[in-house]
Amino acid sequence: MEWWYTYNYQRNQHHAVYHLNGITDNGIDSTVYFMVEDQQPLTFSWIPGFFNGEVSFQIYDFEDNLVYQASGPATGVLYTGVGACPSCLKPQNVTIENIYDTRMKANWTPVGTNPGIEWLVIYGAPGFDLDGGEGDTVVTLLPKVTLTDLEKKTDYEFYVVQNCGMDDYSAAAGPYAFQTYWTNDVGIADILTPASSCSLGVEKITIVLKNYGSNPQSLLPFRFSVNGEDGGVSQPNDGFYTGVLGKDSCEVIEFETEYDFSAPGEYLISVYTEMMNDEDFANDTFHIRIVNRLQAPYFQDFEDWAGGWYVNDTLSLSPSWEFGQPDNNIIDMAASGVNAWVTNLDGSYNPAELSYLNSPCFDFSTLDDDPVIEFSIIYNIEQSYDGVFLEMSLDGGNVWEKVGEVGTGLNWYTEPNLFSGLGDVWAGTSNGWITARQRLFGTGGESDVRLRFGFGSDGSVNFEGAGVDDIRIYVPLANDMAGIGVTTLGENVECGLEEDEVIFTFTNFGTDPQGIFPIWYSVNGGAPVQDLVGTIVSPDEVISFNFSIPFDSRDGEFVIQVWTALNDDEDLTNDTLTYTVSHLPRPVPFSENFEAGTFIPDGWSSFGFVTSSHNNISNVLAYNLYQFNPSFTHTTPRYGVISEGDSLRFDYRISNFSAGTTATVLTSGDKIEVRVSTDCGGSFTTLYIITDTSHTPSVALQTLKLDLSAFAGESINIQFRGTWGSGDYYFDIDNINLQACPVSMGLTATTVASDPGMSNGSATVSVGLGTAPYTYAWSDGQTGETATDLPIGVTTVTVTDANGCTDVLEVAIGNSSSGELESLESWSIRPNPTQGTAWVTLAFTQPVDVQIQLVNLLGQRVWESNSSHSKEVNKVIDLSTYPDGVYLVRFIVDGRLQTEKLIKSGN
Repeated sequence: MEWWYTYNYQRNQHHAVYHLNGITDNGIDSTVYFMVEDQQPLTFSWIPGFFNGEVSFQIYDFEDNLVYQASGPATGVLYTGVGACPSCLKPQNVTIENIYDTRMKANWTPVGTNPGIEWLVIYGAPGFDLDGGEGDTVVTLLPKVTLTDLEKKTDYEFYVVQNCGMDDYSAAAGPYAFQTYWTNDVGIADILTPASSCSLGVEKITIVLKNYGSNPQSLLPFRFSVNGEDGGVSQPNDGFYTGVLGKDSCEVIEFETEYDFSAPGEYLISVYTEMMNDEDFANDTFHIRIVNRLQAPYFQDFEDWAGGWYVNDTLSLSPSWEFGQPDNNIIDMAASGVNAWVTNLDGSYNPAELSYLNSPCFDFSTLDDDPVIEFSIIYNIEQSYDGVFLEMSLDGGNVWEKVGEVGTGLNWYTEPNLFSGLGDVWAGTSNGWITARQRLFGTGGESDVRLRFGFGSDGSVNFEGAGVDDIRIYVPLANDMAGIGVTTLGENVECGLEEDEVIFTFTNFGTDPQGIFPIWYSVNGGAPVQDLVGTIVSPDEVISFNFSIPFDSRDGEFVIQVWTALNDDEDLTNDTLTYTVSHLPRPVPFSENFEAGTFIPDGWSSFGFVTSSHNNISNVLAYNLYQFNPSFTHTTPRYGVISEGDSLRFDYRISNFSAGTTATVLTSGDKIEVRVSTDCGGSFTTLYIITDTSHTPSVALQTLKLDLSAFAGESINIQFRGTWGSGDYYFDIDNINLQACPVSMGLTATTVASDPGMSNGSATVSVGLGTAPYTYAWSDGQTGETATDLPIGVTTVTVTDANGCTDVLEVAIGNSSSGELESLESWSIRPNPTQGTAWVTLAFTQPVDVQIQLVNLLGQRVWESNSSHSKEVNKVIDLSTYPDGVYLVRFIVDGRLQTEKLIKSGN
């Protein structure tokens, strides 16, 4: 390809054309120079080539300042300006010669026909304002400088300005950055030996000792430890450097003291210096981890390090495996903790990739049985063309064979790779992290076993790839039945089922087949329900079992525990699973303006589409009614519980297809019905009908507000159903609001503590959800947003918004404070409002002693529960004997409290 640009500088109308031709240049890029004349017009024009969109260029002035740049520019004049040829040019080739603790040396090259008589060096903290007169100035008669009296280990920037005489100064060259050294600073730069191996024994540790400071150093003590235990270095015979280590110098040193690494396992080696006057301890210690022939049982979660796993760069082609914290759209976290091995932590895997993530060596020579490998895996991989797989070697990595095949093990491979020759692989989407498990047949008794995860892709269509975490290798037990999954028959039924079934998936992790044995489930801590497995379950066989005794899953949230009860089960830790399913309505109030994107909102059933294309001022939910599309329905999820005075408010318009610029006049056959269901969509009641008699034609949005009081005490689905009569028009709906008082107005408070024995505390309340203006009623009679003169203790404020919605907040003055508890990870109170029973669930980041209290608005404690050293708390509050109204639920941990509102409504 060729491209051209032209420039003009005008006194004698000089004109030149430059282009890439592949003859006088390489056809890809080129640098050209041209003359300009001082204060004369300068014009750059562009004539595109055939592939203009692939071309970019930059124009720099005489001092390498960027003047103009463009990519795929348009035809014609791009830049006009005036040529400038100053007599005093700024210095070039500014070079930092050396940096010390309190001084720095630099030099530069004078340029221009008018040589400098002196130079100004201005320096200061990074980002100092040169034009504003900030910074210190040193004047030098030679093109070099030594800056002195600098602060140690401090960042600086400097500029150089040339003085050409007669008040003619150049532009400033810079900024140039540097950091001064410490005076005395010695550390460990690296540990060279030993390295991970399958045959480590008594070894010597080799290190790199480095002088990071400005002054030369000698007589330097240093030591090592292994797994936190001192290595026993006898100084000064060992671990004592007697030479002179100059500035920026390194010395490779081998300890004479040896250490026995022959035992299998992981080792943490730490080497550290002990110089008395060292000014920076951060680089004194260097750590590495190594492994020596790992054995079963083995577990690696990759939180401390990469585990000795590594990418085989020799055999891999374009590898994308990385170790660290996943940060992608789908693979966005590790299976546990923070770190994992992933094919590209924040992007897609590479095209035409064939890469290997290799394990350390494993010694299974003492095993009489073949071990099992179990790990967490996540994948988002193009099917049929790409995939990830596991291989093993019994001879130290010379010969490799595939581990398992489709249909074996647990979650083992998803398909045979059809087009890339990879064999059976994981491909497609795993929908999150899952557990894969397979027997490593033939490895028992072997002393040099290696494993590797292989990843292959074709030359196009690259997804996010795969991740591996939490690798376990162990010898399976004879009797080990394990639960691996729970769901319910009515999981996706919005309201649940009167006779719902628990579906339990379990597998035989043991080596012996198992016959008849019981399984159990319990709902919300209730009486256990038993069923009997009457078939033989072979090793690694997966069974999905429907309990024969159902439960009622309607209108509630259910915590279901399911477990196997195999006689003589040798591992009880994997028997029980906990599953939570909610068939509660979504809370009110609710609003939807369709601005989250051009997709149907979650939970809606709709034949329409979200758009702003036909003369709408924002996104709407639209449907085109005409002869061949004569009807539609838009149905919302279920919301509740509806209260007296609640209402449905929405905007709509009806306009012509396809421009949406003309109001449509409905005929007698056209109608839009607003309908309500109280039985989860089984049947609907018509609330309002938009017809030719009730609709006023307009291209503007019209607002309807419909009273929902007839459905008080119910949870409802709302449906918009359209029926075509004639014409061709859009029905648009927007800004749907189910107006009600929220369960919580999101009240928070900022407090000022009261002095002991005084009443000088204060609290200011903020409202997170509600309609302004607000009124405030404090328990001591104050009525403002801020209450003052508060004593140590708990005070209460009731906030009411413009719609009459109220909420109550307890505020603690003193050492305790209301608000979120630091250790509280999550909480729920469901259902809320409740007609009698509420389930309180708390999850903490660490075991705590927690007290749960139920308090009425008179401040009376009507219920209390205490749990000791718990990370998870599940409690049932029975309000069936209490009057309707608002109650406060307090969570109290270590003197701190968090308060939430619970509504009892018998409607």
